[in-house]
Amino acid sequence: MLGLELYPDVMSPQTCNQIISMFEDDQRKSPGKSMDNIVNEQVKASTDLHCDFTSDEYTDYNNLILPTVVNAVNKFRSTYQFLDYIDEWEITGIYNIQRYLPGQGFFIPHCEHSAFFYRRILAWMIYLNTTPEGTEFPYQKIKLQASQGNAAVWSAHWTHPHKGVTPTTQTKYIVTGWCQYKIHNV
Repeated sequence: MLGLELYPDVMSPQTCNQIISMFEDDQRKSPGKSMDNIVNEQVKASTDLHCDFTSDEYTDYNNLILPTVVNAVNKFRSTYQFLDYIDEWEITGIYNIQRYLPGQGFFIPHCEHSAFFYRRILAWMIYLNTTPEGTEFPYQKIKLQASQGNAAVWSAHWTHPHKGVTPTTQTKYIVTGWCQYKIHNV
């Protein structure tokens, strides 16, 4: 119980490969942005596709990705049952599909909760392909292996800084997103 859980083989290889193929053909890709929401390749170098579970524009992706995300988040919620006692929260609509070419990465440790993204409580990620490099969580002393179809869920806060291990020989593909507190009308 480290506030970080790995769920093996929650997405099929066929689905992962289909998402990669769709991503490569999609003209909406753009340079990746760092936590301050700007393009800074000294901090993060990637190609991203910004998607939205609530938009019909991304239905083909959403139908492939959302069931896996719901499954992984529900497993995490059942492990960390205190999540049922905090304010209401949900899987965010916004998520990213990301490609990291050899030599690219999110080079500095970061967490997903910030002044800009203050409602985030959890982060999730699905590895779309297998590469020797995954994701490092220094406080937990864990390096996740990038294995196709595996998902991870973790706390978005400062207790879980992480960074992608920069691929050296292969391209790495991931899907990543968040869970956040709901907005309540007062």
